Amino acid sequence: MITAEIIIDDRRKTKKGFPVKIRIYDSLERGKTPHKYIPLKIYQPGPSVKYDSHLKRKFLDLEKELEYCNKNNLRLEEAYNIIKNGIPLDDVENEILILELKLKALREKVKKKYEKGFIEFIEDLISERKIENKNLKAYIGLKKVLINTISPDIDFPINSITKDFLKRLELQFRERGVSSNSLKTYFSLMKTIFKESKTREELNITARSPFYKIIVYDKKPVVYEITAKDLINIKNINIDDIDDKFLKTKTKEIIKRDSEIFLFQFSIGGHDLMDVASIKWSNIKDGRLVFNRMKNKNKINPAEVNVMLSNYGLNVIAKYGNTNTERIFSFIPDPISEFTKYEQYTQSLNVISYKRIKKAANLKTGIKTKATRYVFRTLAGNLLIHDFIIMKIQGHKPQGVTFGYQGAINHEVQDKEHQKVLDLVFKK
Repeated sequence: MITAEIIIDDRRKTKKGFPVKIRIYDSLERGKTPHKYIPLKIYQPGPSVKYDSHLKRKFLDLEKELEYCNKNNLRLEEAYNIIKNGIPLDDVENEILILELKLKALREKVKKKYEKGFIEFIEDLISERKIENKNLKAYIGLKKVLINTISPDIDFPINSITKDFLKRLELQFRERGVSSNSLKTYFSLMKTIFKESKTREELNITARSPFYKIIVYDKKPVVYEITAKDLINIKNINIDDIDDKFLKTKTKEIIKRDSEIFLFQFSIGGHDLMDVASIKWSNIKDGRLVFNRMKNKNKINPAEVNVMLSNYGLNVIAKYGNTNTERIFSFIPDPISEFTKYEQYTQSLNVISYKRIKKAANLKTGIKTKATRYVFRTLAGNLLIHDFIIMKIQGHKPQGVTFGYQGAINHEVQDKEHQKVLDLVFKK
C-alpha cells in the first residue's frame, strides 16, 4: 500500500529554513529504501508544517493521487511519478500506463517462476524430508546460517549462484567467525542441494555447477581419543564426584543418567543418540534390540541392527525406561516430531553434562553423542574382531566382492565377539 504525507525535513537547515517535502512510503517494498521524497521548493522554520492556501491545495491533490495509486496497485516508483507529475488527464495515456504496469507484473511473475530462491528451495526440501522422516538438522542449520549471513529478507536465485558469489559468501562466513570445518560442511551441503535442484525440471536450473573445483572438501574422520579405561572411569562416576557447588542434587542425578545413557550407546555397539532416542519397546525382541538406524531409515532394504542386550544395557532400560510410552527413553525429545527440542537437548548435553562428566571421570579429551561409535569400532579392531561382525553390530551393509561370498553369521558368534568388547569395560 502507498502512503504519503507532507513533512518538514529537519535533517538539514538552509538559510531559507527547513525544506518542505512529500514523503512517499511503500509498505510492500522489500528493499533498503521503501520511501522516496519529492521536494516542494518551499521552506519553513519548523518544527511542524504550516498550511497556507498552496499547501492545502497540494494536500487535497495528494489525497486524490494516493487513491489513484492504491486503486491501480502501483508500487513506489510508479507512485512517485504520479505524485510528482499528477494523474494523467488523457484516458488513452492512462490506459497505456495501467496496461504497462500489468504487463510488468506479469513478466515479473513469469520471471519469478523460473528463479527459485536457494533458501526457498531449502525450505521445500525441509518440508519434504519432514514428511519422509529424514534428518532435518543439517538443512535447518544451513538455512539459519545463510539468513544470518546474508539478510533475513533477501534470498538469491539458484540460477544466480556463481564462483564469484560463493567466494564472496565464503568471506562473509569468515567475517562472522565460521570455522574452516564448518565452512566445508556448509559448501558441501549447498553443492548437494544445487545438484538436487538440477533434477527438478519445473525449476529450469540452467546454470552450470559453480561448485566445481571450489572450497568443498571431503570430511576428515573424527578421532576420539577415548580409551577403555576412560569408559570405566565414566562407569564409576558417583554423584559426589560431580562436585560443582552450583549444581542441585537433581541436576547431578541427571548428569549421572547422561553418563549411563552414553555407556548404554556403547553397550549396544556404539549407536548414535538419535537411534537411542527413537527405539521403542517393540524393538526389543527375545532379549535383543532390533531396529533400523535413523540414518538408513529411508533407504531401500537397509541393514538391520540386531544386537544383544547386555546386563548393563538391560539395567539401564529398567532404570530409565518409561513403560507408559511407546519410546523407551521418552525423557529424550523425539528426533522426528520434536526435532528443535531434541537439538536443544543435545546442546545441553555438550554444554552442561558432558563437560561435568569429563571432569568427574578425569578424562583427557571431551565426549560427544557420536563418540561411542568410534570408540566401539576402535576397541573391536584392537581385539582383531572380524570387520564383517563389527559391521553387523553397527548396522553397516558390507560392500564388495569379498563380502558377497560371506554367508550369514549366527547370533551366538556375533554376541561372543560383541561381549569381548564389553568385557573391557563392564567385566567385574
